[in-house]
Amino acid sequence: MFEIFGSNVICTNLVEIGLNRASWSFMAIGNLLLRDSLKADNISFGTVTEARPKYFRFAEQVQPGPSTMSELTGMPVFNPVLGLTEVATAQYALERFPHLIPKIFRSVANPGEEKSYRKSLLLRAAAYRTESALQLDAASPPEIPIVWGTNTSLDFLAVYLIKFVGLEAVQMSYRDPIPEAILRLSEKLRLTFYAKANSNFYGNLPRGLQGRLYERLSAMGIGPYESRDFSEFAQIIAALGALSNPQR
Repeated sequence: MFEIFGSNVICTNLVEIGLNRASWSFMAIGNLLLRDSLKADNISFGTVTEARPKYFRFAEQVQPGPSTMSELTGMPVFNPVLGLTEVATAQYALERFPHLIPKIFRSVANPGEEKSYRKSLLLRAAAYRTESALQLDAASPPEIPIVWGTNTSLDFLAVYLIKFVGLEAVQMSYRDPIPEAILRLSEKLRLTFYAKANSNFYGNLPRGLQGRLYERLSAMGIGPYESRDFSEFAQIIAALGALSNPQR
């Protein structure tokens, strides 16, 4: 799949030789190898808002500060999609690369995995919102359904997907019935913030970089959060916290 984008491909399998065993930071090796030739100023990863529970707290919604990673690479970390959810990134990909979506989707995960099914639902929701004519074969439901309350990131996305692709499709990812409180919340709220950019994550960026980022997002129909969006975000996180049950 990477060849589709004209990537610089190095054939050595870094996992095979064990570079992944000490730290996930081995994934930055591409930035190190190409830093000088590309004149790169920053190192970036594809971390989205719900990827880490700490980003559900408003006080933690900032770009990464100095770390071992930035010291190793000699570049500050800038994650451009950190203020976006998987809902927004699916919408962006569908708007920007509609002809590549089927090929990209096949590389994401194996059939029968939760990730594959979730991505198919996200693309279905994005196609509905953008009125896209995307043709994508339905993915198989996960062979091992997840338990509500054991993965906050997936539960967070489920609230949105229930509203825009339907309860029946989302329920197929879960072992037990989705809580009634979540169904009521999904029906009550607009949930449009899922397809927007949380500006908290970009407030400490240089103005030039910030401007280019918002310009790209705006071109794909992704605007910044409004006050109601922050309020709905907080309501959902509170509800998920009340319903979480990691010991189940």
